[in-house]
Amino acid sequence: MAEVYRTLDKLAIRREYHEALLRHGVDLDTIVKGIKNVAEFSFDNAVKLKAYQVLLKSLGLDEYKESNIEDKGGWEEIIKLATEEEKNKKLKAPEYEVIEPIVPIDVKNRQEEEKKIGEGLYE
Repeated sequence: MAEVYRTLDKLAIRREYHEALLRHGVDLDTIVKGIKNVAEFSFDNAVKLKAYQVLLKSLGLDEYKESNIEDKGGWEEIIKLATEEEKNKKLKAPEYEVIEPIVPIDVKNRQEEEKKIGEGLYE
């Protein structure tokens, strides 16, 4: 029972802390923007690397653990397969029927005359 009360106390403190952060203009966008600026504009490569590591850790990509998926290829293989599927979707041409319009006879005659004129130009 004491563990339940302790957890509720922690949740109440955390909620109050989040409200205080928001009152002072600190939200997740502010934090991400700050880390991004450090990663992009720092002159020290060690600081840049640490900022990128923090971003990767926040995404859960700091450790490469095998997932519960039965595929033996690991996460690289999953990404590769997903990328290939996307490429196949993009490469597949839409199927539709092309109906050519009927060209009037006077237009055909004019095209033939222009073709004859064009042949004589480069001889």
